[in-house]
Amino acid sequence: MSENLESPYSNLSTNSASTDKYTCINEKLIKKISIILEKVINLNSNKTQKTKSSFNCNFIPNISLYNYIYRIQKYSEAEDNTLILALIYIDRICSNNFNIDYYNIHKIFLISVVFAIKYNEDNYYTNSYYSKIGGIKIKEFNVLEKEFASIIDFQFYVKKSLFDKYYKYINDDSILNSNINVFSRDDEDLF
Repeated sequence: MSENLESPYSNLSTNSASTDKYTCINEKLIKKISIILEKVINLNSNKTQKTKSSFNCNFIPNISLYNYIYRIQKYSEAEDNTLILALIYIDRICSNNFNIDYYNIHKIFLISVVFAIKYNEDNYYTNSYYSKIGGIKIKEFNVLEKEFASIIDFQFYVKKSLFDKYYKYINDDSILNSNINVFSRDDEDLF
């Protein structure tokens, strides 16, 4: 008897709002993800304790979060559902008392997308390629990958019910409203 090893998220699709000439870029999804992450960063800005990790930069990168997410999606060719999976991984990091801010979100997003690609998609590039599109050296990329996996305790599997909650939330256009609350969830559901 053969077990179906297909990703549980591969049959889901999101609507593309607009597309890039070469790669299908869902600008609306990228905008929503950047809004969500910036809201989390703003919530964390009131916290006095900053997370010390390899993800921290000495300065805020000179690229907006939206443009960075756009770049990562364009050159990694990550599917829409993979970006949602990456958002779940970032939420898992946050649930482990890891505060994201403008000094670490770019690297965290890059690594979360790469793990989501490796987990969810059949084809993916080398770490060297991902490090180049993310603007970091391969040695640092490999260190970040290990640290990320450790922080989320190597929990890459996501229950379909949890994915469906995020999918429904991210496809709600009210996210584009500046007064929307950040996704609320039970930490027990997160793993």
